[in-house]
Amino acid sequence: MKTVTLKEYSTRIKGDPYTFKLLIDNTGVARLAIWRHETPLPFSEMERDDVVGQHLREAAAGFIAGKQHR
Repeated sequence: MKTVTLKEYSTRIKGDPYTFKLLIDNTGVARLAIWRHETPLPFSEMERDDVVGQHLREAAAGFIAGKQHR
């Protein structure tokens, strides 16, 4: 399945690089994908009950809303 990146945002959380990508596939479905160290993360990582999970949720919400804060 072919996907296209609509927008991309990179940041660091506790020193680790994270990249958020808004992707759309050839069927028109859009999804948020998150990478850490060039490896895709399971979406469940945003449910973590620690500082990293909180930062992932905040960064994802800001990214989707168009507010890319560091």
